[in-house]
Amino acid sequence: MKKQPLGLQYAAYVPKETIHFCRFHIYMISLISFLGMQSYHNFCELRILHIINT
Repeated sequence: MKKQPLGLQYAAYVPKETIHFCRFHIYMISLISFLGMQSYHNFCELRILHIINT
């Protein structure tokens, strides 16, 4: 049994019109969470540098 991507498993239960929207929604969520992680990571680095410098 091949491992299916999560999105494809859900697509089987969703009407055809909404699949495109869901794909876009998942893409937006992953993009936002990636950017959020990046900024959080940068914030942590800045905090560490600030602690080291003082």
